[in-house]
Amino acid sequence: MPPVDRKAETRSREPPAGSADPAGWCDAHQFDLAAADGSLGVSVRLALHPAARRAWYWAYVVRPDEGPVVVRDHDVPFPRAGLEVRAEGLWAELTCETPLEHWSLGLEAFGVQLDDPLDATRGEIGTRLPVGLDVEWELSAPAEPDPDDVPEPAAGAYAQPGRVHGEVLLGAVRLEIDGFGVHRHEWGPAPWNRGVAARLGAVNADVAVSAARARDGGVRGWRWVRGVETDALDVVHHGLLETRRDGRGLPFASRLVVGRAELEVEVIGVAPVPVEGPGGALRVDRALIRATPGDDDAGQDDAGGSTPLVGWAEWFAG
Repeated sequence: MPPVDRKAETRSREPPAGSADPAGWCDAHQFDLAAADGSLGVSVRLALHPAARRAWYWAYVVRPDEGPVVVRDHDVPFPRAGLEVRAEGLWAELTCETPLEHWSLGLEAFGVQLDDPLDATRGEIGTRLPVGLDVEWELSAPAEPDPDDVPEPAAGAYAQPGRVHGEVLLGAVRLEIDGFGVHRHEWGPAPWNRGVAARLGAVNADVAVSAARARDGGVRGWRWVRGVETDALDVVHHGLLETRRDGRGLPFASRLVVGRAELEVEVIGVAPVPVEGPGGALRVDRALIRATPGDDDAGQDDAGGSTPLVGWAEWFAG
């Protein structure tokens, strides 16, 4: 595949003339970040909706055995310039320091910590607290076109794994984050309007895997392995992504096979997100995950063991 254009990082994209759904068109940056040991996860999404001149902003903080912390506003004034947004109780900025190499994420807002993840769909009532981010993301591999199937010719997406470091503020608690993350940039219909059922990104110091499963069951994705196969991303177009859910319908485990990569996926913490889909209200189940490579996977460490990958998964259907 041709390399991703460096100008794609900061280019603003409007829905093309003749778009099938200009109101549903968005230009979104998403950062899914995790501490190397899986003890902390942060997910940030800023989606610009040019037709409505509004923006959606999400920031979710997940820790094991804790309710998710939520900052979510689907009625943010459109940014005047760049990717800085302001609303009542919210200031956030995504800064592209160097295209396809380095981003800074800043946030000062009030959020809520939910006692139960499913409170996300019951009014997001929880403990109100200040939430702050001061995080740096730096590349660890080239950007590659995202495996999602995109229904509109002018739409597109790419994803890129990286290293993460910085601070997360939750009330009076300041947490360090040092780990890995995937930056995804997409423009066109929102992923839950693209026929995508689920997608997953997981990274460690040597391996990165990204995959998406369509609602028809097909799986597409890529894997990058430093020093084992190649420094380029290997794209494959077949695989398997299975998910197990508990009695309340929340995901707790998955199994992913993409090419020669096989991962057993453990859900560390779930953060459901209420969104509007093509048929009305929809719950997107997002989760901090830990993924363990299979015994035959090329991601084994020097001692012959498997180093876990960390990341996020999201389910748009089912």
